[in-house]
Amino acid sequence: MRLLAVLFLLPVIVKAELIQVPENCIQIAAVPCLVRSAKQEALQSKNKDYSYLVDSHSITKWISFGVVTKLDLLDGTLYVKKAEDSQTTFNVNDIQVKANSFFVARDKQKLKILDGEKFLMTEYQLSSNKEIGSVVVKIDFVDKKNLISFLSNFFHTKEQLVQYLKKSEGNWIKEFASQNANQTKVLVRSIASVEDQERNRLLKKQYDEKELKKVRETFFYRTFYR
Repeated sequence: MRLLAVLFLLPVIVKAELIQVPENCIQIAAVPCLVRSAKQEALQSKNKDYSYLVDSHSITKWISFGVVTKLDLLDGTLYVKKAEDSQTTFNVNDIQVKANSFFVARDKQKLKILDGEKFLMTEYQLSSNKEIGSVVVKIDFVDKKNLISFLSNFFHTKEQLVQYLKKSEGNWIKEFASQNANQTKVLVRSIASVEDQERNRLLKKQYDEKELKKVRETFFYRTFYR
């Protein structure tokens, strides 16, 4: 808590654009490491197995560096991209993120994580209770409108955003087609299930009617022919 208090005070007493507490903790991979920037800043891990982007209003607390890298996004946004040969796994606010590139945005106790390859957005409700943990609110494939809206928090100029969208368009189209195919399969299975239920209902109805007819015929026979 003392480190966090210092981090909030430092921008007032110094003019450095990138604040690290303790000093240079990113470069030397010292933990816990608190980072706040006065402007959007692109950084790289000590062993260069991933790079990340912090925003001017973002505060991150790095808990561990290495094969398992743990951090808390305390406020704002964070973008992480692994190197192709990176073996690092990320744990963000006690949530394991398996994507090779991802965007994270926090607003109070709401945390959104966008998979930069599959374009799946997972929204979490954070909890201060470790036993409860984070709760998944929803998971959605992000359409173009919502993708642009979300990414505008990470790219401050139209040119940067357009450049990223053009670079990602092929993957987005591929994932969009895959999502549609999966949804179609789910719909077909649902329809088939409904049809099976209706078929079974009709068969049971026919069986019940046949059995009722047999009972009536037996009753009639015993009543009038015995």
